[in-house]
Amino acid sequence: MQRFSLCVFLVLISLLLRPFPGQAELTDDVAKDLLPVPGSLVMTVGTEWLVDLDATQGTRVGDLFSVVGPGERVVHPTTGKVLGTLDAVKGFVQVTRVKEGYSYASILSASEALSPGDRIRRWENLPALFWDDTGGGEPLFQALRERLPHLDWTPYADAQAARPRPAGPLEGQRAVLVFLLDEYGLGVKDGAFQTLRSYPPEALGGFAGTAFPALPLSPAQPPAPPAVPAPAVSATAATSGQLAGSTLSASLAPAEGRGAIIRKEAAGLEGVWSSAELKGQPVGIEVGDLDGDGRLEVAVCFKDRLEIGRVAAKGFDPLSTLPLKDSRKLISLDGADLDGDGRLELYLTAGRGEELASFVVELVEGGLQEVISRVPWWFRRVDLPEEGPVLLAQRMGAGEDDFSGSLFRVVREDRQLKRGPAVKLPGNLALYCFVPFEGAKGDSLLANLSGGDRLQVLDAGGAKLWESEDQFGGSESFMVRTEEAYEPGPRFVFLKARLERNGGEVLVPVNEGSRLGSAYREFRQSHLKAMRWDGFAMVETWRTGSVGGYLADFRVADADNDGADELVTVVAFSHGDLFKKATPRSSVLIYEIQ
Repeated sequence: MQRFSLCVFLVLISLLLRPFPGQAELTDDVAKDLLPVPGSLVMTVGTEWLVDLDATQGTRVGDLFSVVGPGERVVHPTTGKVLGTLDAVKGFVQVTRVKEGYSYASILSASEALSPGDRIRRWENLPALFWDDTGGGEPLFQALRERLPHLDWTPYADAQAARPRPAGPLEGQRAVLVFLLDEYGLGVKDGAFQTLRSYPPEALGGFAGTAFPALPLSPAQPPAPPAVPAPAVSATAATSGQLAGSTLSASLAPAEGRGAIIRKEAAGLEGVWSSAELKGQPVGIEVGDLDGDGRLEVAVCFKDRLEIGRVAAKGFDPLSTLPLKDSRKLISLDGADLDGDGRLELYLTAGRGEELASFVVELVEGGLQEVISRVPWWFRRVDLPEEGPVLLAQRMGAGEDDFSGSLFRVVREDRQLKRGPAVKLPGNLALYCFVPFEGAKGDSLLANLSGGDRLQVLDAGGAKLWESEDQFGGSESFMVRTEEAYEPGPRFVFLKARLERNGGEVLVPVNEGSRLGSAYREFRQSHLKAMRWDGFAMVETWRTGSVGGYLADFRVADADNDGADELVTVVAFSHGDLFKKATPRSSVLIYEIQ
């Protein structure tokens, strides 16, 4: 009996000590990201060193390397065989730029002169500190210390006792790894407190002792029953309003307990207002005062028509529809008040055949009217530093020169649009791929989507400071032009997804699905991320929950006229079919920004 009890006790202990699935996945991810990688110093360039590692070995800007030199030999006392050497750390370097075949690294510290050929090891021999703002992170510390034995760990209690409060840079200590556990998840930072890697709160679910403060939420309003079934957003989506004659709760307050924006913990899509089903493939959305009454309207652009309405307490009030009765196809939608009358005009980029045939629409006496036609320009409103939102344009060139010449401001004089001053931008940036923002030190930077939909950060001179490994953006809006350089035939010109600056964050849609060559796009899953530049990389600060559809466009505006901005999106939940037997289905989703 005693032996049986002992066996049961040992089994229970082994189960308690066994890693949770989430814990194992997290530590696996961290161990992979902080895996030691060997390399060598190559040569000096100015004050920096070139190292023989690049992105193919997983090298990123901000990575820390120890520089080691051969130390005293270890000799077997009996056989005399040399077993190895006691390698000595000569210094530490940090990657500043990643090129093809090599990278640049700056010296953080050195106890002796560094030389070409010196061996380097990523992440090895670095002092490591674990700072816990949750009060329950010691099990995570123990797991990380076990998985990362190549780091020089300070004991948990000692690191907590000696840490600065609030958490911040360590003066004079750049060559150190700080693991900060707080309400935003787990961040891995250097001594200057620049984020090197980050892991969201939902990745920490296996650590039962880790607690995160709840999101501050406004009181919820009970949702009214929908008159028309809304498209499915997720199993946890809460529909508090419907389009076209159904009801909407008095506010867009999130449902009790969770918010639609995922900032500090994983959450579903409670708190999302969803319109009723809209027919057609959306290409753009805009929010603004179209009639000059001080209230904002919502405009939704489809490939074949433009619709406007207003979010109200009892639903979405439709105001006007403008169908396209000719061969034009709508590509994008932007708004601006260029004539200064207090009413937003709608600037629609459209194509007819292989040419641009853009136009301008106004709300006149309750109806939408086309007031300027046959404009051969691409349109895009961009938030420029010290200017605010500015309507920019770019010409279409001949052949494969789809976005030709410099970007310029659009000037309106009565019923004519004229080319205004050019916008000075580095490199060959096209109209639909960038947004300027300010770095942590007040420097001028650009967030940019590359040709392969990688998110980049460029400095004022156009130098690439960082590029994502994952794809962002993704757009299904396109024009068809003729391929001339290779085999004759149609060539698809896809626009880039919209990027927006919101305070100190850059908002970027993420569409997931098929990107087959240059002729096909179909995205079936999407979310939106808010990214912040920490001096080394763009790090996620929050995101919306994932929805089962293509995020065609978004705006940040006070769509329900309650005095607070919301995130306003239009999502295509189905694409129809090639034989037009099924019509594409879409919906407007509105999120409270907390």
